[in-house]
Amino acid sequence: MAPSTNIPTFYRIFFLYVDPLIAGWGVYMNIFTPQVSVDAFVPASISPYNALQSTPLCHQIAGGLLTCAVLDFTLLRRTNEVWIWQAQQYAQLAYDIVILWSIRTSLDQQGRLSLAGLRVEDWGTIVIVFVCGLLRALFCANIGLGATAKPKKRT
Repeated sequence: MAPSTNIPTFYRIFFLYVDPLIAGWGVYMNIFTPQVSVDAFVPASISPYNALQSTPLCHQIAGGLLTCAVLDFTLLRRTNEVWIWQAQQYAQLAYDIVILWSIRTSLDQQGRLSLAGLRVEDWGTIVIVFVCGLLRALFCANIGLGATAKPKKRT
């Protein structure tokens, strides 16, 4: 493992340990309990779970989350190059934005796009994805990186 000199400790802990655990939990939920995952987005009271439609989509979501976790767990441990870490986080930030947009769209289609319409499951998903996305955006904007974030000139 490369020495931990360029990446601040907070970001290092979050991106190397917390983020892969969150993604890993999402992988587990989408593969082994797809009904729970679907219900977190579309309550069974609105649309009953349909395994034929939902399971393949849940497995594809799990694949995306697994990709994120593997890159966090492997690539980021092999380098302290800030630009590589930022490239990884830009990609995952794009994924977070798509997830948040899909949640918003789903809630709107269900007529639940209001604070009163949100359930605990909705809040949990929104807060987790938003906080992860916010930390990625701050890292990519060099917030908290200090002088280590200055790119080296290529010659």
